[in-house]
Amino acid sequence: MSERGAGVIPAGLALGAFTGVAARAWMRLISNDPEFSWSGTVFVVATFAVAGLVQGLALAVRGRHWSWWWQWPVRLLAGFGAVLLGAGAGIVMLPTIVTGSLATARTDWSRPARSVVGAVAATNAVAMLWLLGDGLPIWRLAAGWFSMLALYYVVIAGVSLNLRPLAGGPVVRGRTVATIAAGAAVVIMALIGLAARGV
Repeated sequence: MSERGAGVIPAGLALGAFTGVAARAWMRLISNDPEFSWSGTVFVVATFAVAGLVQGLALAVRGRHWSWWWQWPVRLLAGFGAVLLGAGAGIVMLPTIVTGSLATARTDWSRPARSVVGAVAATNAVAMLWLLGDGLPIWRLAAGWFSMLALYYVVIAGVSLNLRPLAGGPVVRGRTVATIAAGAAVVIMALIGLAARGV
């Protein structure tokens, strides 16, 4: 889809909602108690739809070549929309979404900086095997993990579009951001692990 057309806004909304439906189906697949309320389902799908909508808005603004000063608030809104995906149980996805998107998008960073954030994303994805494996039969664990990777791919592909460097914007030091992102992700993963073990 073209960045220049306003059509990316409804497309973002639709793709976000579709991804939300897929995410809800994935939750059912990996749950030991697959009974879900309609309110919870609506919340998940709506959260993904809103995230897709604001990503589409930021992409449309970028395609119209607004100045950096006008694009920045819209990009912040899109970033907030991506963070919404980490609400509630979605927090287990947040470290990979953030660091994976940065590693994909920030082509202006050095290779070591992108490698650090990429390694955090990969570590979190592998750690999900441990979190998902509690009581699941092996076939559901395998299906759930590979389905999760597909969801990660779709979400990261969308979020990374609005994390790419902007012409005329400030220089962001990859090493500094990589260190902050990696440290925050490690803390989040530690808290998830403690919560999963009932500590």
